[in-house]
Amino acid sequence: MAGGLGGGVSALNRSQLDFAASLSKITGLNQYVIEAWELAEEPASRSPSAQGYNWLNIGPGKTYASDAAAVQATAQFLQGSYYTGIRAAAKSGTPAQQLAAIAASPWDAGHYGSSAGNPLGNLAGTYQIVSSKKVTGDVITSGIGTVLGAPGKAVGAVSSGVSSVGDALGKLTDPSVWLSAGFVLAGLVLVVMGALRLFTGSTPNPAKLVALPAKAAELGAVAA
Repeated sequence: MAGGLGGGVSALNRSQLDFAASLSKITGLNQYVIEAWELAEEPASRSPSAQGYNWLNIGPGKTYASDAAAVQATAQFLQGSYYTGIRAAAKSGTPAQQLAAIAASPWDAGHYGSSAGNPLGNLAGTYQIVSSKKVTGDVITSGIGTVLGAPGKAVGAVSSGVSSVGDALGKLTDPSVWLSAGFVLAGLVLVVMGALRLFTGSTPNPAKLVALPAKAAELGAVAA
């Protein structure tokens, strides 16, 4: 049980993360709280085998063969009479209350630098480090923004599609559109006439073609 901040600002190593996840399930302590506690006890650069997987430094000097063995020993150690405050906070306390209970307990002789005006001591800083980095993920809030935003995007896409269809239908009642279509049609007829003359030697009456654009405009007016 080291005194003060031992972990600096390093990210937690895999052994520390596994230890925290397992101890959280057994004790009910918030996982970030345990990670902050670990980081206040030992730096992440510490080798798991050199540490003996004993990331909260129960002991003194105890080592274990695995994270699982160290977690079980730590959970049993927390059942001691000195740690009733930690156990109570684990049941219903917020992360801040859990950290305050840890700092107030005799786990660390220096109480992690806590005081009446700063009940969390150094644990406040290590908690900020692990929770802001989301090193273990946040299963409650992860991806929720995407889920909430999806319906709005779908509605926007549908609205855009409906608007486009409405625009297209609206243009069908515009006489100028029909007039333009008439000119295009007349041009196509002239091409056909030229082809017929080339292959048959006969020419359709061109006078009838002059009225096509006007007829198209009339159709547009009726449709409007």
